[in-house]
Amino acid sequence: MPEWIVNSLDTEGEKYGGPGVVASAAINAFCNLSDSKKKEVLQNYRTKEIEIAYSNKSTDTTRG
Repeated sequence: MPEWIVNSLDTEGEKYGGPGVVASAAINAFCNLSDSKKKEVLQNYRTKEIEIAYSNKSTDTTRG
């Protein structure tokens, strides 16, 4: 899992009985969504991953 997810999971886990409980609840909630909502959730996740990947972009412009 990406570090930002682990950090969020740890933070929420401290409130709700552990990261396993939070992860299980999140997986269960996702599985119960409609396909259109699943698509939205996954697109939001990918957007976040891309934002993080490019926020650490090197200033070296000699690479493609």
